[in-house]
Amino acid sequence: MKFLLISVFTLWSFISFSQDRDETNISIETQFQLFNSSGESNNNLKIRYHFNDKHVLRTNWTFSFASIKNEILETDGDGVGTIESIGASHNISLGYERHFNYDKMSPYLGTSIGYGFGNDSEYGSRTDGSTFINDFNYSQEQKISSVSIDVFSGFDFNIYKGLYLGTEIGLRFVNSKIHRGELKTEDASSTTDATTITSIPEQKSSTLSLVNMGVVRVGWKF
Repeated sequence: MKFLLISVFTLWSFISFSQDRDETNISIETQFQLFNSSGESNNNLKIRYHFNDKHVLRTNWTFSFASIKNEILETDGDGVGTIESIGASHNISLGYERHFNYDKMSPYLGTSIGYGFGNDSEYGSRTDGSTFINDFNYSQEQKISSVSIDVFSGFDFNIYKGLYLGTEIGLRFVNSKIHRGELKTEDASSTTDATTITSIPEQKSSTLSLVNMGVVRVGWKF
């Protein structure tokens, strides 16, 4: 709720001083890791609203999803168990850029606030997580959330009719939490309780780090 109120207030503030804008433009971009051997995108989608040549409002969405499945083989037997780990995360931010235009080059300074959410889950079938057990299954799940503040600097270089390249580097403070979850086990061979549920305690952390080092931004302004 606090993040939503701050975002609405920030949006209202930018709209209030945009009455003197020369034009209204929207740009859409993504970015790539220059020194990544695969050259892959880091799942980043940014939309910018250009009030004028100096003031830009931006919203950014990053996401990731991973599913890893491993087999657990029975010792001296043909039984096969599996462990599947699933992780998903999203981060949405709202920020402001102050541009300084020089012909085709447009350096800028800015700041943003973001909110992240996701989950980490693990599912074990016919295993306790380390060895094969024919009648044993388990699952564990935890939600994740975070609040971040960025300060950054970068530039756009206009190539042709709205197409531009750029880069950016910034400093990010993140306050994150892995929420309390539960571990559920099912033991079909148990003579007492076949199902047990155990609470997993929450974890909190704070980090300060450099971000976007070596990225190449590619976008289109229209």
